[in-house]
Amino acid sequence: MKRFLALFFVVAILAVGMAPALANPSIGALTVVGEVEVLRDEEHPLSDGIAELLDDGWYFIIREAHPETYANPEVVKAVETVNSSDTAATLEDTLTNLKDFQPEGSTALSDLAGYDYVNQFVELVLTNGEEYRFTEAGDEMTVRVTLKSDAIRGETPENIERYLTMLINPNSGEIFTNSLLADTFDSAEGTIDAEFNATGAFALIEK
Repeated sequence: MKRFLALFFVVAILAVGMAPALANPSIGALTVVGEVEVLRDEEHPLSDGIAELLDDGWYFIIREAHPETYANPEVVKAVETVNSSDTAATLEDTLTNLKDFQPEGSTALSDLAGYDYVNQFVELVLTNGEEYRFTEAGDEMTVRVTLKSDAIRGETPENIERYLTMLINPNSGEIFTNSLLADTFDSAEGTIDAEFNATGAFALIEK
């Protein structure tokens, strides 16, 4: 029987996505603040496999993207281009390159028309402190994190609806989108909470 409780895993404040020498000059840094919260209750079920991993000491972290570990070469290309290129990378390019990896019936490509990158990719991943792994199709989980970005600092609550997170499964290439939790938005600090139902490389995007 599943335990209906929230597990909290503390992560140091990560200044992830910081620009290297050749970083894309049009895309800023994305910071993850404080705790990664795993929601584990009746409204946020965990699949048995994920629950067993958590009970065995695995936990979710957010770290800098490690595209060299990804199985899908198009995902590697997308993340490396956004994070390391000295030329402007567009979301349209990413969607074109990943279109063949979307499951039948997916609306991700059409839903993201008109959006573009605000921040570089970072990575949500499971770890036991030594190994790392990503969730796959059929895995159920919900993770909440607090994101911080200069791009949303000073925005109005009405305009925050223009922003989403886009996550890519590093192995399958499947794209997931999530709205930000507008009621958690702090304009002065540039922080807002986001929830994820899968792991992988993700970025903040804007329409």
